[in-house]
Amino acid sequence: QIRGGIRCEGSGGTGTIACIARATDAQNNGKLVALSNHHVLLPEKGSGFGASVYQPGASCCCCGRKIGKVLRGRYTKTAGFYRRTSDISIDAGLALLNPGLQCLAEQQISAGVGLSELVQGVVPTESFHVGRLVQKRGARSSSTHGTMMHLHANAPPKDSDDKSFAFQDQLLIAPEMPPGTTTGLFRFQVGGDSGSALMTELGGEIVGLMHASSTARPSPGLTIVSGIATDINAVIAAMQISIVTADTLGQVITVPPTNVLPTSSTLIPTAAPAFTRTVLEQARVQIEATAAGRAYAEVVRRHHGEVQALVRTNRRVGAIWKRYAGQGIVQAVLDAVGRPDAPIPAVVASRQLAECAARIAGVLKRYGSAALARDAAAYEKLVSALPGRSYHQLLRRLQAGEALES
Repeated sequence: QIRGGIRCEGSGGTGTIACIARATDAQNNGKLVALSNHHVLLPEKGSGFGASVYQPGASCCCCGRKIGKVLRGRYTKTAGFYRRTSDISIDAGLALLNPGLQCLAEQQISAGVGLSELVQGVVPTESFHVGRLVQKRGARSSSTHGTMMHLHANAPPKDSDDKSFAFQDQLLIAPEMPPGTTTGLFRFQVGGDSGSALMTELGGEIVGLMHASSTARPSPGLTIVSGIATDINAVIAAMQISIVTADTLGQVITVPPTNVLPTSSTLIPTAAPAFTRTVLEQARVQIEATAAGRAYAEVVRRHHGEVQALVRTNRRVGAIWKRYAGQGIVQAVLDAVGRPDAPIPAVVASRQLAECAARIAGVLKRYGSAALARDAAAYEKLVSALPGRSYHQLLRRLQAGEALES
């Protein structure tokens, strides 16, 4: 039974499954996936789409088995870091689970059978605070406990190597250790734990996705290996998933026969390729050929720069934008343009699209300019009208002279 905290192996190496989730993008909406790290599931070069994922490992002759195939991944590298310094760094990958497998919304506590705890939700970003007690479930080191030491840890790229990972806006977790300790080795994260879920101290809720470690030697006899994790809310938005939860232990979910790969890769790109820009330009021309479409486009152009600046510089706006899937909404719209006959999903990053629109509009009204505050209501109504409609359906309404939110 596939669940969080157990070992897996992909094209990148061995690691840990964080949890079970469902894809929320239009092409794969509702499909069951296992969440881990990009550097575990995907190869260093190439897209990795469709590559096999094993549990516990590919070389395990007696019990190794293929459990799924790579659906998509995202990995922030140096070049991407320099282009978009305001972006949170992501190291995440999704394995589409094979039909017939059984999975659980649970975390394995330690090696063995029957020792697990429920996954009951995720912790909102605004509830993070320095000093918060947490734990992780790693396939290599099992359960380790620690404390949040930094909520926005950054590190420069390693030298000038474009292949090196650039840490931006990460959670730094110090391992549990007795007060006054001056000697010893204390670890929160070790090799093989990559991809594990950072959980609340009492369990039940996911805080982040573990992907690296940082070693410090404050004194000659003391070594502290802290863990580095990404805010799970940012991962949910970037990877377009919702975390599967349960109320009681042992709630088995059998992967349905429809849980198969789409015909082409849906890897999240770091930049829109030329053909996508062509499609987006064509959509812009079609929308602005209508009176209502021109009005909507003008609202976007008028406030684009201000909204970007607020998300980047105002911590409250940035937190709401991440928690309520601001980038996920943008991606849903881009997906709709790319697949014009597919309906826009009602759920983005485990939340109703309408709720996300209302929350984001509310914080923009509070912290934005007077002009932005006036237009935020129009934004909320527009986004709330999108679920269940395809781009072609929305365009036909505009061409008929109808407002989209009616």
